Amino acid sequence: MTFGDNLKYYRTEKGYSLQDLAEELDVSANYLSKLERNSGKVKPEFLPALCGALDITLNDLYKEIEGNPFKTKTNAKHEINGEKLKEKNT
Repeated sequence: MTFGDNLKYYRTEKGYSLQDLAEELDVSANYLSKLERNSGKVKPEFLPALCGALDITLNDLYKEIEGNPFKTKTNAKHEINGEKLKEKNT
């Protein structure tokens, strides 16, 4: 399970389009799309606003979600502040 999988899961569960959530968070839809694809850098100061908009906790973005249709089965990489973090194969 990746951050991006969970972000997309919660965004769609809450009924947000990329554009709607981007407008609420004052970021570009392109930025959110990159996060969902695990190709963008997550800004730590952005996480509280993201969690607040989706009414979730930070842990929710990183936990395994049973039945998540967006679950990737790749050896995904994710960056936080330019530091690449390698995730376990799922």
